[in-house]
Amino acid sequence: MSTNINTVKQLRAETGAGVSDCHKALEACKGDIEEAKLWLRKEGIAKAVKKQDRKTAKGLITSYAKGGFGALLELNCETDFVARNERFQEFVTALLKDVADHQVASLEAFLAHEALNVQERILEQSGVLGEHIRCSRLGVLETNPGVVCSYVHWESCPNMGPIGALVALDSELPEEILKPLGEGIAMHVVASSPLYKSVDDVPKEDIAREESIYRDQLKDSNKPAPIIEKMISGRVKSFLEETVLEEQKFVKDLSRSVKVQIQELEKEHGKSIRISSFLRFVLGADA
Repeated sequence: MSTNINTVKQLRAETGAGVSDCHKALEACKGDIEEAKLWLRKEGIAKAVKKQDRKTAKGLITSYAKGGFGALLELNCETDFVARNERFQEFVTALLKDVADHQVASLEAFLAHEALNVQERILEQSGVLGEHIRCSRLGVLETNPGVVCSYVHWESCPNMGPIGALVALDSELPEEILKPLGEGIAMHVVASSPLYKSVDDVPKEDIAREESIYRDQLKDSNKPAPIIEKMISGRVKSFLEETVLEEQKFVKDLSRSVKVQIQELEKEHGKSIRISSFLRFVLGADA
């Protein structure tokens, strides 16, 4: 079959595989891009999923976290030149302050808020800065009792950058005890890209997909069935340790997992701590 060049480009951008391998995958899967991704993984060709973070949209992500309320906001523009502009950065800060002051819960509610005139203000800044500007994402976490903490990986300006995260911790412990832990976990989320909060949150179909991939990779190994099943179990365990937040090695102490780090603080203070939710924004990921 003839393969659409745009589909090949998309598959290559999302997997990092070569053009020839993308052609093979799409032909084998009759043009289905999701099936082609699985085909590439089974053949051991596709590169790490983390390459999906490589986007071209410009702008900034910024965060707010105080008490039990936190927000991540993404404002996009066309070039890095404008993203580094002081006026653009001041506008990002002003929009985030509006979110915090009005406790806005969603992007839709924020853009439609009559008192804030967000859409008109964005158009005004577009005219001044000479580029198309859009507010593409707003994520909000709330908890009570507990805290919401944030971290933004920044280069040129504090609390603004290409990747940001929020973490909500449910606990009766005071903020001064929870905040260092929450900020450390938010930094971890930025660095480690977890897909799930806990093992219980991993859908059964995701586990089944991974088992299928590993089983296909081992089908010609000539190993006994019990050995194959043991190897598959080991690889699924590794998959969980790589993708589940609580199971990942804590970036601030690689000798222990995030879950163990939390358990140590629980043991020290005699109160439970639970990660209720987390958010991770990568600049341009929705473009």
